[in-house]
Amino acid sequence: AHGVRSNLSCAGRAAGTGMYGFGQRGDTEGGDFTFSLSGDVMTLTMQKDGTTCGGTFALNGDTLTVNMEVPLKSGKTYVYTAICQRADTPQN
Repeated sequence: AHGVRSNLSCAGRAAGTGMYGFGQRGDTEGGDFTFSLSGDVMTLTMQKDGTTCGGTFALNGDTLTVNMEVPLKSGKTYVYTAICQRADTPQN
């Protein structure tokens, strides 16, 4: 819905794995994923159920702009743009 605040966090690792968290209107979800890159196109596969989504990305300095298309079970597609800032976090 337009005007509804959403919270999205995502961490990707050079090995092609990552995790995400999403929250909107009190509903939350999250999980692990794997991803592959080809030029400026990315494909993500959710580890919990094998579903895939994808989109394009552009990196400009420490700002990553991601345009995603997520197919829904209803047959509709959820489309969004996320502008992300790099956060250097040590990984163990």
